Amino acid sequence: MDREIKREARKQYFHYFRIWFLVVGILAVICIIAGMLHAVVSNVSRGNWPTTQSRVFDYADVLTASEEERLEEYIAQCENRYHFDIVLVTISEDAESYGNWDRVMEGYADDFYDERNFGYNRVHGDGLLILDNWYEGQEGTWLSTAGKVYSRFNYSDIDRVLDAIINRIDSDPYAAYKAGIDAACRVMASEETAVVIPWIAVLFVPILVAGIYAAALLHQAPAKDTTTATAYVAGGKPVMREQRDDFIRKSVVTRRIERSSGGGGGHGGGHAGGHVSRGGVSHGGGGRRR
Repeated sequence: MDREIKREARKQYFHYFRIWFLVVGILAVICIIAGMLHAVVSNVSRGNWPTTQSRVFDYADVLTASEEERLEEYIAQCENRYHFDIVLVTISEDAESYGNWDRVMEGYADDFYDERNFGYNRVHGDGLLILDNWYEGQEGTWLSTAGKVYSRFNYSDIDRVLDAIINRIDSDPYAAYKAGIDAACRVMASEETAVVIPWIAVLFVPILVAGIYAAALLHQAPAKDTTTATAYVAGGKPVMREQRDDFIRKSVVTRRIERSSGGGGGHGGGHAGGHVSRGGVSHGGGGRRR
């Protein structure tokens, strides 16, 4: 008799908590799918080898040899993780002697990228070039984007990278360039998440619908007219020994929308500063004097 009561009690507990078991199962499936998709997205091999292995070109001589070496190593790690080329060029050039500062900086950055065949996936493919001018009275930074970086970066993203560099450049150029690279990588990391989430949604929605339908059928099933172990419990439901309310804190984050860089445009989903270089390559980007 005791064995039958215990068996019936277990049965009732599983029946009572069946929705939670279903939810946990769905979450487990989602986690597995997300892990598999992230592994697929992350497993991207280099498809192009530029004409040079260097990524740091300090023509303005603002970095020490040790700092250049550390930046080279850090950039290599970022490229392997986020799958786009990252190039840093410092100059000290009178850009205005050749014309408009913006147009000269843009052209110099694009040409440097194109002529050395940068691009992680293919020639002139995925990549970002940071051009920093130290000429007195014309100091400023310009970004040239290509491939998926161009497709991803909007004007707010460009401002974010420029802010990270310009806010630190006077006191510590090495820290400024590293911060700019970090900001760019954060933007591209969000791109990987954007690729994975739609696939999770596609696989999750059918599972969720099926789970809700099954739960509805279980809920509508007629109950048996029998005496169960929970009949001797107040209210006919299992009694929990401990009750606790867990509240998840909700915080509201606000941010200021930065102004556009590189002339015009809005804050849409990428393609900021779109143009075609002299070499016929589609680039984006923008810059700012300091």
